[in-house]
Amino acid sequence: MTGYFMMDIWLSRLTMMFVFGIFVTILWRIIRIWFRGFLAWIVIMGIGYGIVYMFVYIRQFSDM
Repeated sequence: MTGYFMMDIWLSRLTMMFVFGIFVTILWRIIRIWFRGFLAWIVIMGIGYGIVYMFVYIRQFSDM
């Protein structure tokens, strides 16, 4: 009973590691494919936020 229980825990851990490994592999492939697009999106969003923040800062400065 105890040995079977230990085997069951080991098997479940092995299954979890296997599933996690597949998940990480798929995730890594998706990240590697979409990394350049995501990086470009971050740069575009950063520039957009910078322009908006600059306009708000200039308006606050001119109000003073």
